[in-house]
Amino acid sequence: MLPPSKQNRQTSRLCRERPQYLHMAIGAMLVAFFDYSLSHPIRTLLTEIIGQALSLAQIQIEKAWTLEGPALAMRLLDETELLIVLTWQRSGFLSITVFSLLFVLLTFPLKGPLWCKIAWLGLGNVVGLVWNLIRLFLLVMAAYYLGEGAFKVVDFVTGPAIDFLWVVPVWSLGLSLLASAERRKGTKGGK
Repeated sequence: MLPPSKQNRQTSRLCRERPQYLHMAIGAMLVAFFDYSLSHPIRTLLTEIIGQALSLAQIQIEKAWTLEGPALAMRLLDETELLIVLTWQRSGFLSITVFSLLFVLLTFPLKGPLWCKIAWLGLGNVVGLVWNLIRLFLLVMAAYYLGEGAFKVVDFVTGPAIDFLWVVPVWSLGLSLLASAERRKGTKGGK
């Protein structure tokens, strides 16, 4: 019989799974392609959606373009002018990109169907976009009704809070779905 230290090493070798490098490469290419091709249209779309929502609320805004990206120029209730630029951080694009890269690096190497991983990556990006749209709407409303100081505070506080609200559940659900898909595959193969 082997000593306990060698038994532990032997069982750890048996349980170790090989990373799915092809899945990682496909995921990295998808993230790079979509981040490059959608970076400008997403921020423009968010500007347009916020502009339409504000016009429904009868808040006058003007859309502008700066070197940093699309912007909303608005006159606040206290008659001051504020230019809200949808930078990479404020638009949520940076948090979606970080989520995508972490998802590819940490989830795509695991066993499981590639379609499931890609579907959850896409769904996670859509959920992140929706949550960041809500965040932008809160920012604009805080600026309009409470002033520029409140805008800065809400911008600082809601960024990490909103990211936490969507990243953790999407990540957890994605891993759960991947594990259940792998279990179902194992039970079908065992019959």
